[in-house]
Amino acid sequence: MTKKFPDIEPGQEVVVDWQNNDLRWACCDCNLVHVWQFRVEGDKIILQAWRNNYSTSALRRHRGVPILEARK
Repeated sequence: MTKKFPDIEPGQEVVVDWQNNDLRWACCDCNLVHVWQFRVEGDKIILQAWRNNYSTSALRRHRGVPILEARK
């Protein structure tokens, strides 16, 4: 099985094809999955990120991360 979200060491450089893909990144600590979009406007790079609830739930199930109920 290929790793959809490979492990990355702290400080490790990662090359991304940001012009042609929406990126899906998972946090190694909390296993939240985010979708990132990049675009260039003039001399600035604009980043947008959204949490992907479906992928987060699937990744946490796969890694055996307990999902806790919200405190009331």
